[in-house]
Amino acid sequence: MMNSHPEPYSLLLPQIRAEFSQLPIELLLILLGIISAVSIALAIYFDIQMRQDAPSLRSYRWGFFNGIMLILAPLLYLSVPLYFLQGYGFLLPTLTEILLCAPLIALGMMIVGRQRWAFALWVGISFLPPVWVINLIYLSRRWDEFKAETNASADAMPAQPSR
Repeated sequence: MMNSHPEPYSLLLPQIRAEFSQLPIELLLILLGIISAVSIALAIYFDIQMRQDAPSLRSYRWGFFNGIMLILAPLLYLSVPLYFLQGYGFLLPTLTEILLCAPLIALGMMIVGRQRWAFALWVGISFLPPVWVINLIYLSRRWDEFKAETNASADAMPAQPSR
């Protein structure tokens, strides 16, 4: 049986959309600038830490930056509706938004963990052709290094007992 009464928050959606469209572009640019600055700072920090732990590895600042941006941007996206709902009561992001953002956050975490297939997947699904070129060049220069890391970690794993 279909419920004839809409959910309480669905009545607010037109008002929320109208307010969201009124969001000053300056605020969005400021938030993007903050996320970018935090991503750059963390990428430099992680790269310094990685190079101290393994001096033979090539710098991975761009990879760290991509991964951290991929973690922080969806978190910002999920938090923006809460800003608009202060006057209407608390409303969580929708399940669809969470289902769209969660894989991106997980992918970002894998990129920060230097997993080559995660980075390659990100290059493929990011719809920014100029960035494709930059990321493909970057990834091609590090592919063998990632492959060596993968092989070394597989060799370091303990053997499974046979049955």
